[in-house]
Amino acid sequence: MPFSNYAQISFPAVQDAIKKLSSWGVTMLVGDDVYRQHEPGTGGNYIHQFPWQLAWQAALNHLWRTAS
Repeated sequence: MPFSNYAQISFPAVQDAIKKLSSWGVTMLVGDDVYRQHEPGTGGNYIHQFPWQLAWQAALNHLWRTAS
């Protein structure tokens, strides 16, 4: 499960990838509106804050599940 810190998320190539994936219909659970990005090397302290309910809901709502 990707659980990125603010340094990773702010990297230009990652920003480009997020934009491209989003434009292709991939649900991206990233950004401070989803969870607050942590300092590099401290992810273990924040793993309990990962929004699992949003991840499950995104999977359940994905187009491939609802397409006829």
